[in-house]
Amino acid sequence: MFTRPSLSRRTAVVLAAVVSVSVSSVRLHAQIPASEYGARRDALAARIKDGVVVAFGGRTPVTDFGPFYQIPAFHYLTNFDEPDAAMVLVAKGGKPTTTFFLSPIDPRTAFYYGRRPDSTSVERTLGVKARPFSALGAFVDSLASVSPAPTFYTLADFGDADFAAQDSLTRGRSFMKSIAAKHSGLSVKDAHEIVDQLRAKKSPAELALLRKAGEISAEGHRAAMLAPEPSHEYELQAAVEYTFARLGGERPAYGSIVGAGANGTQLHYMKDRAPAKPGDVVVIDAATQYEGYAADVTRTIPVSGTYTEDQKKLYQIVRDAQAAAERNSKPGMSAQAASDSSIAVRAKGLVALGLAES
Repeated sequence: MFTRPSLSRRTAVVLAAVVSVSVSSVRLHAQIPASEYGARRDALAARIKDGVVVAFGGRTPVTDFGPFYQIPAFHYLTNFDEPDAAMVLVAKGGKPTTTFFLSPIDPRTAFYYGRRPDSTSVERTLGVKARPFSALGAFVDSLASVSPAPTFYTLADFGDADFAAQDSLTRGRSFMKSIAAKHSGLSVKDAHEIVDQLRAKKSPAELALLRKAGEISAEGHRAAMLAPEPSHEYELQAAVEYTFARLGGERPAYGSIVGAGANGTQLHYMKDRAPAKPGDVVVIDAATQYEGYAADVTRTIPVSGTYTEDQKKLYQIVRDAQAAAERNSKPGMSAQAASDSSIAVRAKGLVALGLAES
């Protein structure tokens, strides 16, 4: 719950020590070894056996409101986090040959935004062949011109998978559409389902990054709970996101949701500007992304620091439902089991409170 501004100095010191101890574990080093990226490309080639994968990374940002972040699927296969790049993987008998295609940056732009690695440095550091982006068209065209032509797989360069259908005029999609139009009968398939299956199984290094993202996110929520009683949603947003950044989170994993009162009933409320009044509860759905891996944490806390009796009863139902889902979230169990058990507890609890009929 929230602490009052009159928090004693002794209590504040003790709380700070507790936070410091818990945060010390958050700062442990974690990273994906370079060999793992090669193993991922090997696994992709083994899945498709024979074929060509054409993947596009993200574009240069068109505003100055934030740094460049690579498209997750592209990063997963390449560990190359510069804009305007592409990857072509040619699989033969389940064995891959990979080439990166890089876009140079002109000297004046580099003066503002920094230089990009060239082909020589990429080949040295990542161990992958690299060529100028201008060579991509002729390279892919030559692969599609053989007879019989191999099956092509694409990794579309949409910015967010939730909005992939709307994000239809990307450079990668336009490129593959032109290749297919030029080579009648060319088979082009979506590789995202295959890559998503590969990404679903996490390596020990990935699990370490996920745990770190979760630990940093938890500290952000702890900071909100320890903040003086807020008068606006954005004060809590600031406490949460400041903590993410202070502990090394690269950015919020998604738009932070801080909804007080009625705003807490809007699932994806992200304005975070309204008053937070005593007597209200505030829903905080916020987490950080760390080294490309995102957490997702939601908590509901009272603005004044104390739940009303009705709020306690409803909160307890949600907590019991979460516990039921946790009991049914074990290796070998289906995700549906966790969901169904949670719904059953919530339904029974709402009926007991007279908020649902059956």
